[in-house]
Amino acid sequence: MTLLRSQIAQQIKSSNNGLRPLGYASQIEKRFDEMTQPVKIINPKNGNIIEIPAYKLSDALKSGAKLAQQPEGNISNE
Repeated sequence: MTLLRSQIAQQIKSSNNGLRPLGYASQIEKRFDEMTQPVKIINPKNGNIIEIPAYKLSDALKSGAKLAQQPEGNISNE
């Protein structure tokens, strides 16, 4: 998790010409929270529904996982 925060910090700084913008720490924490939100997928090996952090979703989909469907009426807008 420390490595992920470090990568986020580097991305924010590089998009701001190498400088820390106002609210730097809160920007890091906000993006970290977004990237670590749990996402439900269907495990390609056994078909079970599991939760993974959002930043790992791309790799999971490439390896054959599928997004688990949320029941209607239970959709989160976060």
